Amino acid sequence: MNLSFIFKEGLSGFKRAKFPFIVSVVTLSICLTLIGVSIMIGDNIFGYFREV
Repeated sequence: MNLSFIFKEGLSGFKRAKFPFIVSVVTLSICLTLIGVSIMIGDNIFGYFREV
């Protein structure tokens, strides 16, 4: 085991692990955006019925 082999394998492993991490971050941000939008819509509807 020389150092260049360990470095190359670690780098390829990091590239393989980076893709699912990015997918999970994008999925989480989309979910949080949808939750925020639904809360804003619900608050606007509640405010409209409160004024009427």
